[in-house]
Amino acid sequence: GAGESGKTSLVKQINQIYGNALKAEDVNMWKHVIQSNIIDAMKVLCIGVEILGFLDELEETRCFEQILSIDRTIEFSTVIDSWTVGEMIKVLWHDPAIRKAWECRQQLQVVQSHEVFLNEIDRITKKNFLPTERDLILARVRTSGISNKNVKINGKTVT
Repeated sequence: GAGESGKTSLVKQINQIYGNALKAEDVNMWKHVIQSNIIDAMKVLCIGVEILGFLDELEETRCFEQILSIDRTIEFSTVIDSWTVGEMIKVLWHDPAIRKAWECRQQLQVVQSHEVFLNEIDRITKKNFLPTERDLILARVRTSGISNKNVKINGKTVT
């Protein structure tokens, strides 16, 4: 199927429905995936502010510049100029220029489901954050090639 058509999301949903629970070792991986999704989305929105000509509406220039310069694998709790990365993202999410760029998200190819993560940034930045089943469905992991997944449905293993 075409990219971003939901193939992996379907497999994740089947796993949830049929009781193939998330393993403890996968929780940290998913936390990092979700944080990377949020950082990627915010960086693209910041680039969109520049490309689409919304810089004159930007109120949070310091956070804007910092987010553009960070690596996508940085922890939300990392402090830069007395702000954590999570705080900067929260502040930027409410900035008028970023919101305007969000309205153009299709042009920028920002996945709409990231809005949930951005709206729930306070929950996601907590030290004891554990991804919910919904978070796992919404999280985007680029997949390529063919992968096989075994799922147990009504006592039978299906590939």
